[in-house]
Amino acid sequence: MGDAITVTAGASDRILIAGLYLQAQGGNIGIHVNSAGVVNIQRTKVSSFAGSGVYASVSAPVKLLIEDSTFLGNADGISAECFGAAADRISVTLNRVTVLYSGYGVSAGYNSRFS
Repeated sequence: MGDAITVTAGASDRILIAGLYLQAQGGNIGIHVNSAGVVNIQRTKVSSFAGSGVYASVSAPVKLLIEDSTFLGNADGISAECFGAAADRISVTLNRVTVLYSGYGVSAGYNSRFS
């Protein structure tokens, strides 16, 4: 099975994912971000995925904001990386986020910044 949600949007697009409970039924990634300007995840619970609860692998700048959300029993909680030009970054802000029973809580990959 694939990913529960895949975000592929334009550089100026703002995406809101709110109030969902995503439980893997053999899926790989809960929320997979390929591209967007801003992705805001609020009041969401993601559990039991074979990969990450949230995985952002982008090639241009993206702002990812995760608030009031819980990630349980995924291989990794939240992973982010940017493979664009040297000046490009993915910026991840976490507010009131819980990650439990995962291999890594947060994985900060290439050109990523977490706060």
